[in-house]
Amino acid sequence: MTYTRAAALEKPLFDPSGFDTLVVVAGVEAVVNLAGVFESEARKRITHIEAAVNGSDLSAIESATHALGSSAGTFGAQRIHILARAAEAACVEDDAELAISLSRDILEIADESLNLATAYVATLAPAPV
Repeated sequence: MTYTRAAALEKPLFDPSGFDTLVVVAGVEAVVNLAGVFESEARKRITHIEAAVNGSDLSAIESATHALGSSAGTFGAQRIHILARAAEAACVEDDAELAISLSRDILEIADESLNLATAYVATLAPAPV
């Protein structure tokens, strides 16, 4: 897969197929629990990315985007996944301008992407009795 801004723009903010696969493997209850952990951790990582961008800290951007990119792909946040991988690669290449720009892209879409994932998970959870 190509990890570029252009490739990210070709992907939806959220794709439920990852969740559907996880449900088959682990069951609805496990996926709902894991999704809660993902959302909580993703929001922390987004905060770390924002602080790293504000401080122009490439090392911190690399660390946070690496961690976010891994989980985002699994939990359907496809655009975040690709942008995070691209930002991480830009850090490795010491391209601060690109890394910060891609990280800002992540910050712009993070809430909407995570909210879409949360809304989808809510459809998986059984209604309380």
